[in-house]
Amino acid sequence: MLRSLVGSEMCIRDRYGGASLEHMPGAIAEVRRTDVNEEHPAIVAVRPSGIGRTGAVSVNADMGEGFGLYDMGDDEGLLPLVDLANVACGFHASDPSVMAKTIAAAKRHGVRVGAHPSFQDLQGFGRREMKLAPGELADLVTYQVGALQGFLHTAGIKLSHVKPHGSLYGVTSRDPAACRELCDAVKPFGVPLVGLAGTCHEAVSYTHLTLPTKRIV
Repeated sequence: MLRSLVGSEMCIRDRYGGASLEHMPGAIAEVRRTDVNEEHPAIVAVRPSGIGRTGAVSVNADMGEGFGLYDMGDDEGLLPLVDLANVACGFHASDPSVMAKTIAAAKRHGVRVGAHPSFQDLQGFGRREMKLAPGELADLVTYQVGALQGFLHTAGIKLSHVKPHGSLYGVTSRDPAACRELCDAVKPFGVPLVGLAGTCHEAVSYTHLTLPTKRIV
């Protein structure tokens, strides 16, 4: 299912995670993966003109969210449809081997790779809010992005962006102090923050990052 809206956020969620559209600047839109059937959960869509790869709107997807022997979602099936992959960094999902495998797959498909850091909540898939001492949020983001960047360096590709996951995404979109810590952690990597338009992600990044936020739609 592929939908877009202008001027508001639209989100279709399921247990497989999903993908979203990001556009800088302009339309507010989001797409989430839906089940085709139990054996092959993935998006089946004809890409509209202007969306994805060569269009004005690019598509990003959360990926690499398996762990050990467990798979989560159909990354290989989704990669041909997206422009950016947000790869989990081990705190809500993924592990070193999953990270390396996901990066290699993204490279084969010509998809840019960004870090998808979260609160340290593997059991809760990063969906539970955590109260952290000052500086801890920046440290956990630096740790995760640095880990992913090591695998990217090995693969010979550059870090594209950082997009927070789950509760970390929500907290930093609402709380200016938390968002400042997020931006402080992202800044040394020299990449944009992918966040939600009209929230702290947008307002804080314009004053704290050399590269402003990319708007999520």
